[in-house]
Amino acid sequence: MIIPVIEYLNNSNDPDGFLKYLESAFQFFGLDVNLFTLCVVLWFMIFLRFSATFIMSVRTAQVKHYVGRALATSCFENIITANGAYTGSIGAGTFVNLLDHQCQATASLVSSYVTVFTIILTAFAYVAVTVFAAPLTSLAAFIMLGAAVFLSQKFIKRSRAIGSDLVKFRDGYIHYIGERYRAWRQIKLSNTVAQEVVEISRTSGRFARMSVALVAQSSRIPLFMGVGLSSLMLLGLFLAGSYLDLKTSTIPLFLIVMVRLLPTAQGMATQRNAIAIYDESLKRVALAMQEARENKEAESGGHNFVSLKNAITFAGVTLKYPFGENAALKGINLSIPAGKITAIIGPSGAGKSTLVDLLPRLIVPSGGRIMFDDLPHADIDLISLRAGISFASQEVVLLTATVAENIAYGQINPSRIEIEAAAQMAGADNFIRDLPRGYDTVIGDSERQLSGGQRQRLGLARAILKSAPIMILDEPTSALDIETEQAIMLAIRELPKRKNTTIILIAHRLSTVAKADKLVVLRDGQVVQEGAPSELKAQPGWYGDMLRISGDSLSQGFIDQ
Repeated sequence: MIIPVIEYLNNSNDPDGFLKYLESAFQFFGLDVNLFTLCVVLWFMIFLRFSATFIMSVRTAQVKHYVGRALATSCFENIITANGAYTGSIGAGTFVNLLDHQCQATASLVSSYVTVFTIILTAFAYVAVTVFAAPLTSLAAFIMLGAAVFLSQKFIKRSRAIGSDLVKFRDGYIHYIGERYRAWRQIKLSNTVAQEVVEISRTSGRFARMSVALVAQSSRIPLFMGVGLSSLMLLGLFLAGSYLDLKTSTIPLFLIVMVRLLPTAQGMATQRNAIAIYDESLKRVALAMQEARENKEAESGGHNFVSLKNAITFAGVTLKYPFGENAALKGINLSIPAGKITAIIGPSGAGKSTLVDLLPRLIVPSGGRIMFDDLPHADIDLISLRAGISFASQEVVLLTATVAENIAYGQINPSRIEIEAAAQMAGADNFIRDLPRGYDTVIGDSERQLSGGQRQRLGLARAILKSAPIMILDEPTSALDIETEQAIMLAIRELPKRKNTTIILIAHRLSTVAKADKLVVLRDGQVVQEGAPSELKAQPGWYGDMLRISGDSLSQGFIDQ
């Protein structure tokens, strides 16, 4: 629209070029061609252009963040709903990196592709204008422009390689930082603070160098394109003015278009470079989601689990992890009676936690079968199965929420009376009331807020509140003193009598399992002994040996409590 204004000022009596075509359009709308109307139309076109740019920027940002949120949500859902073996193998660092950085980087592809599309439309408009005004000059200019864009390809390939290395390194870097934070006690007690400071400096330095290298590589593109295209533009102007069809009247048009095409070409190269960088994040997210889907939990089973009437039966159950050399469980044959306390004991690494992880189908057996009464374990609906199992472990995860909300996690609107009753049974009520706001005190997973024993009692209260027909307790009192543990275990022993709850207890302390109805001794993934505590005490084997090692009188005291 600037060109018709220039043409009007140069030759208002004899319109030519764009002004000639514009005059016909003005007549259609009943307007006179004069400097005022031309300037008004020019202003209106400028207003439309910048308004469209504003709307496009806002909409692109909206779409980008929507895609990022959708990707992060889908990635979270797929990983969490995969089988336990795969979910556990991801690692916290990789999980956070995927949802936080890689999904957002992938979403940035949206803005890059939108920008590329806009650049193509803009370039097409410029091409149409210049071809109309000076065909031969335009052809020469666009050949040189295409050559410059083609030559920028080597920069884009290099950026893709650096971006790929950075994505891979970032996973390990985030894992490393998180690992060092979790090991802060060990670092202090080992007097390795100085070494760790040097190592974190070296690792973060490498990450910084890779990030800077990527920025430098990306910055070379506008440098190369700016200098190169400017040189080509001046060369094209010289050749067109000397040998081709460029006229004095079209020189302003040619200069304006070339000046506008220069950042357009730079932008195209820059966006192609960004797409090359973000492409690696896209591949990383796509691969993680594909692997998660391939390892998705089987939710098959048309039968709802309501209660356990007779027993849980293991028949020849084996389990081998995908990357393990030996089987974790080997031909387990076992019956866990309903409404009783069954304690699973044995040395570390015997397979105790692995065995109980089979029950809520966090992992699935490699062979054999598990029966809940007469119903195959695999035929039970997964949601109803997990609704019927409560769980408490020695490693309690607390969310950033109030104490009451942490105890009630996963339950639908439990009353405060029910929450407090569960806390009392778990021996947590007294210390909760001593907190600044009692049950309404906001806590989190930080170790600074609560002791290990307090955390375990909250985890136990959460399991008790659920009031499921099956309760799994995996070392739930390992951080408690003997007196507190005995008081809590006394309350837990009442559950089978009051609610017909089947309790499966894993413990290393012999005092914890002394009042169990049945003991199961695991060793090297196999059941080596089972029976009542009084029976196993009199038999040769691991349980009797541990009793003698710990001191018969002390152990007998625990057993008789």
